[in-house]
Amino acid sequence: MKKIVSGIFVILFMVTAGYGQESKIYVNGDKKLSKCMDKANSIKVGMIRADIEKLFYKDGGLMGIFRNERYVLRDCHCQGSKFIKVNVSFKPFGKQVTGIERESPKDVITEVTEPYCQYGISD
Repeated sequence: MKKIVSGIFVILFMVTAGYGQESKIYVNGDKKLSKCMDKANSIKVGMIRADIEKLFYKDGGLMGIFRNERYVLRDCHCQGSKFIKVNVSFKPFGKQVTGIERESPKDVITEVTEPYCQYGISD
């Protein structure tokens, strides 16, 4: 019985120790990824659309305007073909004509998600 308990303890220790090391390597081992995450985290509420479009480009696929628009960080990838993305909501700049939604470089960021990794989306 003691051997079984000891064996289970050793297996659990190896699994958890290996998992933690793998995670550290991914987060701290890649300096480029760290710089990319710093860029991605630089987008803040109160900035304007023109600010985010200096570092990010709009993702493909279906999405609305002003609410939860997906942006992809330029020249930064995480894990192969995955991209670093954020979702952003905006307050339209100026007076909007009813029924006609138009983006402006002066739209103000009202919400921004934490950066995340996701495969590219195309139309």
